[in-house]
Amino acid sequence: MELLAEKRWFEGFDRSMAPSGLRFAICLVEDDRHIGITGIEGIDWIHRSASTGTLIGETDCWGKGYATQAKALIVAFAFEEMNLERLNSSVLDGNEASARHLLRNGYQVEGRQRQARYKQGKWHDEVLYGLRRDDWLSARAAVNPS
Repeated sequence: MELLAEKRWFEGFDRSMAPSGLRFAICLVEDDRHIGITGIEGIDWIHRSASTGTLIGETDCWGKGYATQAKALIVAFAFEEMNLERLNSSVLDGNEASARHLLRNGYQVEGRQRQARYKQGKWHDEVLYGLRRDDWLSARAAVNPS
């Protein structure tokens, strides 16, 4: 019932007053344990684009597909409910787990910013990913033909 009320609220939302970002908790269903966060940031309502991010903070939950599943849900929400056309994301070069969950959700490598982030005493490249609505819809249609 709550989800339906939220959907109605969003459908009637005045986009000129829309927020520039949304964040959602990632919780395990079996024990309602909060394990991470996912979100849509930097929403550009004119160009219908935004950036996504996902973080699983509980290390015992790494490698279990939770980030991939959360990303799939946030991507579907962005394209189906928010009517966005494009999503961006980025990972530090060498973060293979984060790169995999983006690729599994249809994102493609679009570029690299050299030495863009300073972490743990050294500079790291940032790998840029993008996902277009049309590509996402085509991939869904190929998996679930009508």
